[in-house]
Amino acid sequence: MRTRVDIYGAGPAGLVAAINLAMENFKVHLFDQHGIGGNLEWHPSIQTTVLKPERTWEYIGIDLSDCFRRVNSITFYRYGREKVFVLENMYVCERGPRKGSLDIRLYEKAINLGVTFHLSNKLDVDRLEPSRNTVVATGLETSVYWQLGIPCVSVYGYRGAKRTDRDTILISYMEKCTNYDFAYLAADRGLLFALLFSRQKLAMHNLNKFQQILKATEGIQINKWTYSTGAIPTTSRLFHDDLVLAGTLSGMIDPFLLHGISGALTSGKIAAQVFVDRDRAVREFRWLARNFELKKRLKALSVRLPLKQLTLPLMMLVDSRLRGVGFI
Repeated sequence: MRTRVDIYGAGPAGLVAAINLAMENFKVHLFDQHGIGGNLEWHPSIQTTVLKPERTWEYIGIDLSDCFRRVNSITFYRYGREKVFVLENMYVCERGPRKGSLDIRLYEKAINLGVTFHLSNKLDVDRLEPSRNTVVATGLETSVYWQLGIPCVSVYGYRGAKRTDRDTILISYMEKCTNYDFAYLAADRGLLFALLFSRQKLAMHNLNKFQQILKATEGIQINKWTYSTGAIPTTSRLFHDDLVLAGTLSGMIDPFLLHGISGALTSGKIAAQVFVDRDRAVREFRWLARNFELKKRLKALSVRLPLKQLTLPLMMLVDSRLRGVGFI
């Protein structure tokens, strides 16, 4: 009889776990309250990540090269000053329900492998069967952190998007309106996407200032914005009691710049590995998450230091020398 594994969360981490388990002949059931492509308050979106594609595809056992576009350079506006950086391993990908997105690409692969989907199903921890193999990969969903008692901090974001004919771009902003976290503008596959994202509460004046900056720097005006909240963990962990964690919930997210796509993909593979070779899964999780605490401390220090126009970029430089969380 095939062993059953239940997975909660149909984002990249949950889908990669489902695909790998299905390839190992497990009977996989995947649950999600929002549907494929995640919460529409956050998506569709263009996500950025540091990535080594070929090594990542080999590790997770899935070729996703058609979902990612390399960004050769990034325009960085720091307190009104413009600088262009040439990058080696920065990529963008589309998240959400549109055809060709990362989520839909993984969903199609999972369907072909016989994964059973249960959509519009919200996770209720009290109803989980302790004896059943379960992976939880619910991303930013605040209620899950509360239900499981996982330490976390809140995150806040304004998201705006519209159609565009611009080529693949990535523009980053560090201004007072970002509350010392980040904002960026990206375009890919006909979608122009802007995100103002912070671990401190954002108000309308933050968004108004960001809109002014977008118009002044790139001539961009986005009329429709969505405000959303979520949570990210303050620790990294593969297990919570009898549950296996994956993606952002497991702490496989860079706590300095909050890059999470690479970590979502690799942690999905690790979550599946738990049911095949638990010791190996533990070793690999520890290796890929080894810089989580150090990066978290660097971020906390960068917030406390004065003269942030000078010290925050310096802390970012120090952080960039550390291997990213979840980065192969």
